[in-house]
Amino acid sequence: MKRGKKRIRLVLTMLVCVMVISTGVWARGINYTSAFNILIINSYQIGHHWEEYVMEGFKQAANEYGESNINIKIEYFDFRNRNDEEYVTSFLELIEKKYPHGSVDAIYTIDDEAFSVISPEITNSNSELYHVPLFFSGVDANITFTQEEEQYITGIYQRDVTLECFNLILQIDDTIDQINIITESSGFGDNLIEKATNIIESHLENEIVLNVIQSDYIEDVVFQLQALQTATKDTKANEIILLGGEFQDKDTGVFLDPKESVEIMKKYSPWPIYSNDPTYLTAGILGGCMDIGQLQGEEIFNTMKRVIEGETIAAIESKFAPSPKWLLKYNAIYEYNIDLNNIPRKCTIIDKKPYQFLLPRYMKSIFCVIGGFILLFIFFLIAYLIYAFKEIRRQKREAQLGIERENMQTDFLVNISHELRTPINIILAAVSVMKLQLDETDKKWSKKQLEEKLHTITQNAYRLLKLSNNIIDISKIESGKLTVNMQNYNIVDIVEDIFSETIDYASKKDIKMIFDTHEEEIMITVDRELIQRIVLNLLSNAIKFTPSGGTICATVKKEKKYVVIEVEDTGMGIPKERLETIFHRFYQVDNSLTRVNEGSGIGLCIVKELVALHDGKIEVTSELGKGTSIQVFLPDRYDANQKEMSCQTCLNTTVNTEMSDVVK
Repeated sequence: MKRGKKRIRLVLTMLVCVMVISTGVWARGINYTSAFNILIINSYQIGHHWEEYVMEGFKQAANEYGESNINIKIEYFDFRNRNDEEYVTSFLELIEKKYPHGSVDAIYTIDDEAFSVISPEITNSNSELYHVPLFFSGVDANITFTQEEEQYITGIYQRDVTLECFNLILQIDDTIDQINIITESSGFGDNLIEKATNIIESHLENEIVLNVIQSDYIEDVVFQLQALQTATKDTKANEIILLGGEFQDKDTGVFLDPKESVEIMKKYSPWPIYSNDPTYLTAGILGGCMDIGQLQGEEIFNTMKRVIEGETIAAIESKFAPSPKWLLKYNAIYEYNIDLNNIPRKCTIIDKKPYQFLLPRYMKSIFCVIGGFILLFIFFLIAYLIYAFKEIRRQKREAQLGIERENMQTDFLVNISHELRTPINIILAAVSVMKLQLDETDKKWSKKQLEEKLHTITQNAYRLLKLSNNIIDISKIESGKLTVNMQNYNIVDIVEDIFSETIDYASKKDIKMIFDTHEEEIMITVDRELIQRIVLNLLSNAIKFTPSGGTICATVKKEKKYVVIEVEDTGMGIPKERLETIFHRFYQVDNSLTRVNEGSGIGLCIVKELVALHDGKIEVTSELGKGTSIQVFLPDRYDANQKEMSCQTCLNTTVNTEMSDVVK
């Protein structure tokens, strides 16, 4: 019996817990999360510009608020597609099925059409939207609410922007005779026409003619605009267009971009275009009194935030939208010849570049001319400063080069003295030895000893001859008296013959010599003797600066419009900072009296000048400690009027002279 009572008590306790939980759930509806769910209802289709601006401001304010648990849903009434009673009923049924009671914490109707559909449901006890807080915008201030509605509905009233727009228009031009309204077939369009009519009747005493073109389709607008222009052509009326709404293509139903709509209207109308809709502000109109949609969206969210933070709707009074702005486009002011004196001070001029000024057209022309002269002066000043800067740098560079040239000339004189003294001393020494031997009658010279002394004298005589030739050649080049004898030769044979004559000199230093050619015969027009001088100088330098056991390669090949002679060695290399100066006159990489190799320092200078006489060029690449490659580029040209000449010639004297300072 006791066990039975315990079981009854346990069951009763469980029933009480279930009832408490159920009561809590019922009290809260079905919203089990702490998220604040907002339903936005838009009367237009997705992408309608004005409503998009409003939602942009609303969402931006929501993001800045920083609450991650705010959920926003958007539904489109799309009244332009259909707005009859049956469609409205089906739309409400859809909303109630998608958003049952408790799933939405607040509703925001962007415009008056959406408000007119949703607001009755807030006080309809049979509706799923019953007593859901409703926020509105785009609604006229003449609307009244019941006491019950005031507990759940608040928002932003639409200002009378049309009256302010008329005020702006007439301040800019008080001679307007006719205002042509072009608008869509909607509540917005009807409201615009109604307000404009009341303003003309009440404030302007019908002194201005009002024409209305109202249609959703651009084709109808164009047809009526043409008819209107024809009807007023002879009246010489001063007219403007007041534009509102968005327009569709009749065949496709596609909504036109605002800029495209304005461009079409301008084809059939020369009149200035104003608008209350900021959508058209960047589409080519003159301007207007604009409601800034982003500001309205931001204001609505800031009002809704108070509810999110715990306030009741009843404590939040409805208010007017932020003040509209008077805006005019800079370029359009001049396009329509607007009198600048009539532009109200409260107007904001948009799309004006920092360098542009709001001046009468004639003053703009004067300023343009003055500005042109100023810019021209600045241009010439900058050009002069650049020239002066370059000239200063050039003079400094020339002064530096002058100092370097003077130093090199000084070094050259020292070098040339050394070069002259060395072979002369050797010759004199050899002659002295020979004379000494001749005086000692009891001693006889062997043939070998005599040949050695004569070889020494001959080699050093060649060194003197080479030095003399170089000085003469450089003098001829300076004076322009060095002439060339251009003939057709097989350049491969010229290079190979010179190369063969230098192998013995390289072998004395245990240097390996390699010759390669891509073609056995390459006929071009050159001066044979000058080419021999070029190749000999390059090979002598390579042998001179390549250590024992190294390698020298000579190559002849065609490369695009050139024939290339390349001499590559595995010698000491040249520092990168000195690559550009090795062709300077008197320059030597090893620039001291105790240098390892002999030379006057004018050989490569002569090579460069001789290559230039052939309209060629010379390039050098080198890496310190690894070797040097020098490439001579000769134009691949052939003179059909010249005979092909043989390369056979005696090279002994030429080679011995050039190689005289290679092997000691």
